Amino acid sequence: MNPIFKISKVCGKMIFGIFILIFCEALSFRFIENYANFKVKLNWGDINSKTLDAGRISIPFGGLSSSPPTSIITSENTFQRIIEEDDYSKSILKFGRPARDKYFDYITEVQSPLANFDIRNFQDGMNLYVPSLNRFANQNDIECGYARRIGDKIEYSKAVFIEVLNEDVNEDSDFARQKSFGFLLGKGISCLTLKVQSQKELNQRIENLREQAPLQSQNIILWGEDQSASYIVEYLLKNQDVVSLAIIKDPAKLIDAIDSSIKPWVLSIVSNPYLEEVPNSTINSILQVVDSARASPSSYTSKIGGLLTIFNHRDVGYLPSIAVPVLLKSVLFTEDRIQLEKHLNPEELASGEIPSPNVETSMDVTELDLQPKKYIGTTNLNDIEFDYSFEEKELVNDSLDFDCEILRAYKEIHANDPDLPFLSDRQIILRLGNTFEEMGQSTLESIKIKDSRFFEIYQSIK
Repeated sequence: MNPIFKISKVCGKMIFGIFILIFCEALSFRFIENYANFKVKLNWGDINSKTLDAGRISIPFGGLSSSPPTSIITSENTFQRIIEEDDYSKSILKFGRPARDKYFDYITEVQSPLANFDIRNFQDGMNLYVPSLNRFANQNDIECGYARRIGDKIEYSKAVFIEVLNEDVNEDSDFARQKSFGFLLGKGISCLTLKVQSQKELNQRIENLREQAPLQSQNIILWGEDQSASYIVEYLLKNQDVVSLAIIKDPAKLIDAIDSSIKPWVLSIVSNPYLEEVPNSTINSILQVVDSARASPSSYTSKIGGLLTIFNHRDVGYLPSIAVPVLLKSVLFTEDRIQLEKHLNPEELASGEIPSPNVETSMDVTELDLQPKKYIGTTNLNDIEFDYSFEEKELVNDSLDFDCEILRAYKEIHANDPDLPFLSDRQIILRLGNTFEEMGQSTLESIKIKDSRFFEIYQSIK
C-alpha cells in the first residue's frame, strides 16, 4: 500500500477522532449541568477566585472567555451598547442552558409545585414558603439567639427570593409564579411575594423579614418589574451588604447617582417596547448599574455580576429562565462570601454542627452535635437529647466501605439538602477531615478517640 495513502488514512482517522471529541464535548456542555459547571470552574476558578487567579485553563466553544463591553456609556452610543451587552449576556450564559432546561421541564410538568413545602406566616401578612432545610444549632446560633442550646434543630434557607409587586396578579399568573417558586424551593431557596406601594414600605417590610426570619434572609434576591424594579435598585444601592442579586425588568426610573462599584449582582432584562419608549437617560442609568456591578476583582462577579439582556418572548417561566443560572451562581457566591466574612471556611459552615473555633482554645469534640438518640413520643425538638459517644469499630479491608458514625450523622443533618446526593461518602469524609485538621491537631486527636473508624478512613484516603 502506498505510504502516502497510509499516512493520509491515519491522519484522517485522527482528524475524525478529534472532531468526535469536540462534538461530544459541545454536547456535554449543552446538556449536562455538572459538566457545564465543571467547565466554568476550569475557566473561572473556584467561586471565590480573584480575576488574576482564574482562567488558567480554557476549553473553547463555550463563550466563557467572552469579555464584557468596555466602551464609554454616552447618549450617542446607548443602543449600540445595549446590543453589545445583550450579545455578551447570551454568550457568557451558555453554561446555564442545562439548568434552564431543568427549569423548563419543571414548570411544564409539575402540577402541584408547592405541595411538598411549608409556609410561614408573619405579623404583617407576609407568607414565606420555606424549603424544609434543617441543621443542628451550634454555639454561634445560640449567641445570635437562633436556638436555646447546642443541638436544637433549626430551620434555614440558602437564600430568600423576594418578588416585589405594585399590584395584584391574575389567577393564571399566580399559578405560573407557584411553579417558579417550586423550582427555587427545590434548590433550598425560600420564596416570598411583597406587594408595596412605596420605597419606604419596601424598606420596612424587608427589615421586618430579616428580624422575623434571620436564618432565611441572610442572602436576599430581589425580582421586580416597572416601578417595583425602580424600588429594588434604590434599595440595593443603599443596602449593598444585604442584597446579593437584583433581577429587574423594565424599571420605571432610576436615580441619577450610581456608584462606580456595586457589591450586589444585577441582571437587567429590557423589552423592545420598553427601549422604544423610555428616555435615553434611564437606559444609560441601567447600563451604568450593570457596568458598576461587574467592577470587581472577583472572577465570577467580573463575568456575570452585571448583565443586561433583551427580553425574549419565547422565554419560559414566571421568572424568565435566563435568570436561573445567574441566580444559582449568586447563591453559591454569596454563601461563600458570608462564610469568609464570618472567618469560617466553607466546610465549617456547611457542616452546621461545628462552632467557630477560638484561636486560644482547642475545640472539645464533645461539643459536636453529631448523633441524636432514638426517642419515642417526643415532638418538641428542644427535648431531644444528644449522644456524643461513638462506638469504636475496626476498619474493614474493603476500601469502599466508608460507613462510620460521623458520616451517618452528617447525612442525617443534611438529609433535606438537595446537594447531598451529589456528594460521595469519600468527599464528605475528606471535607470533614480537612476541617478537623484546620481546627488543630488536638481536634483531630479528639476525633480519633471518639470515632476511630472515621479517623482511620480519613487517614487512608487523604
